[in-house]
Amino acid sequence: MRKPGQFSLHTRISVVLTLLATILLLVLASLWLHGTRASIREEVEAATRVAEQWLTALSSELGARPQAERVIGAVRPLGRIRANALEVIAADNLVLYRSPAPTYKSGRVVPAWFASLLGPTVQPRILALGELRIVLYPDASRALIDAWDYLVEMAGWALLLLVL
Repeated sequence: MRKPGQFSLHTRISVVLTLLATILLLVLASLWLHGTRASIREEVEAATRVAEQWLTALSSELGARPQAERVIGAVRPLGRIRANALEVIAADNLVLYRSPAPTYKSGRVVPAWFASLLGPTVQPRILALGELRIVLYPDASRALIDAWDYLVEMAGWALLLLVL
């Protein structure tokens, strides 16, 4: 006979297995977060380096003191350069050109807590062209949306498996 308040062997085994599964899920979630954060940071950093190198090559083609119209004419067809917004700024800090908003998954954002958890902090890059400045603003928002979509998909599958 069981004493009152004691759990059956079946219940105790179920609790232990549930705790082990929970620990495993927490460890896997932690590994996913760490890997995804590193991947997003590397992706944005690489895209920014490529954009900076491309703009440096473009600036050497334009000369030491290019006219603003010529610079804007060169960067306008580019729009956004990979994961970077772009601005051309005059000597008086007037913004002469600003790249358009991203078109990939436009209008979508991730929750702020998720963006702060995984979003990298990358400083803008400034390239001086005479009196003009071209500023690259690294933007991880599209990579964060992809990570969020993947997380929601994984959570959906996990929930489905738990229900089954």
